[in-house]
Amino acid sequence: MTESNNFASAEQIRKEVACLFKPPRRLTVTQAIEESLWIPGAAGSSQPWTTDAIPYLVEVLNCLNQRDYES
Repeated sequence: MTESNNFASAEQIRKEVACLFKPPRRLTVTQAIEESLWIPGAAGSSQPWTTDAIPYLVEVLNCLNQRDYES
């Protein structure tokens, strides 16, 4: 009688675990907002938020990213 091997190899486990130790993607606050924030519009439409609309907020938002300041 033969037994099937249902166990993962060490190489396979190493590859699956290695992705857990990848460093996080570093984004500024402005970059994160541009990627994820949508502004609702009329009739259910929406558009992505851009820094072109409010350029004076870029520096203010990026100050939130600095570790020199505490809330």
